[in-house]
This record gives sequence, C-alpha cells and structure tokens, in this order.
Amino acid sequence: MSRLRVFLGCHLFLFCFGCYSQKKQSDLSALLSLATSIPVSIIGDSLCERSQAFDLADGLGPGFQVLNVCITGSTVPDWSQKLDTALTNTPRIVIIELGTNDVSSYPTNQFPGNYDKLISDLSVRTNAVLLVTVLPPPADPGFRTGVLTINKYLKGLSASHSIADMETPFLQQENSIPLYPQSDPIHPDPAGIAIMKSVYIQAIGRITGLPL
Repeated sequence: MSRLRVFLGCHLFLFCFGCYSQKKQSDLSALLSLATSIPVSIIGDSLCERSQAFDLADGLGPGFQVLNVCITGSTVPDWSQKLDTALTNTPRIVIIELGTNDVSSYPTNQFPGNYDKLISDLSVRTNAVLLVTVLPPPADPGFRTGVLTINKYLKGLSASHSIADMETPFLQQENSIPLYPQSDPIHPDPAGIAIMKSVYIQAIGRITGLPL
C-alpha cells in the first residue's frame, strides 16, 4: 500500500469516527480497519489504578493505545471536575469505571444525576464512544448493597450507551471461586480482575467489530 493511501485511510478513519453515533455502531468495523492504533482512555478509581487498568494495554494488543488516568478514591463528581485529563490522547473509546466510592460518599439516589452530568460533560468534549461499567458487587456487605442499587441505573444506560457488565459474571462465579481477598472485600483479586479484563475486551470487540 502506498504512503498516500495509508495517509488518506487514517484521515478517513479519524473523520468518520468523529461523526460516529451510537446508532451506527455496526458500521465501525470497516472504519477501524483503516486505523493503525485506536486510542482508549479509562477514567476510574482504585479498582482500575491498582490493577494497572485491568491490564488492558496487554489484553487489547498493539492495535490500541490505552491511557490510564484512574485515581484511587475518586467519585463521579470528582471526575466531572477533571475530564481534560482523560482526553489528552483524543480517545475514540472512553471507559468509565466509577461508582464504588460514590456509594459511601453520598446518598445513592443522587448517583444517577451525577452520572448523567458526567456523561453529558463527556459528550460535549469528545465524540468518543462511552463504555459504561456495570460494577462488580463487592464482598463487603455495606458496599455491596449500594453497588447493586446503582447498578440498576447503570444497566438502564444500555439503551443509549455501550455497557461492560461486571455484575453478571461476578454473581455467577462468586460461589465457585474467590473473587476478593479475605483482607480486602472491595478490590477484586487476580481472578476477579481477569474477569473484568475479559468483559472489557469483549465489549470493545463489540464496539469496534474487531476480533479481540
């Protein structure tokens, strides 16, 4: 392929992906095949930071550039104040992994409004596909109740956004294998992180239409 064709192909990808809407997700495969590398940004909390962004840089491979800007202890309102940090790589996919800290920081009935604002602010600043994380239920009883409550709202976003559902596989596996260390009932152990990594890769595969 000539340099001119590569140049034109990459620029066609960037233009078309910038015009992307959720309703045209099925058209992404052909467009993405023109790209040399797809930038992905992850905004999240300690679940993401401690796991090195769920090892997605390795799991997704060289066709993706993963920017990990996750911060331990952060909540949805925290991230609404610093979204520029997550957009420095001009992402085409933004993974949102937030909510665990929110359930202990303020009443859960305020979570939908805060999350809606975050999504709205992101939509104004970027044309990236937003990948919403339905959170893994923690083993800690107090956090678990709150997370299962806000997950009902997060699942409802599937009508307008891509979803990475961590709740379903965690509930399916938690009675078979340990998913949290005994000393830490909030942050998944390597088996739990492996599940999350797999779910994210599958979700990004669906978004892009690429075999991952």
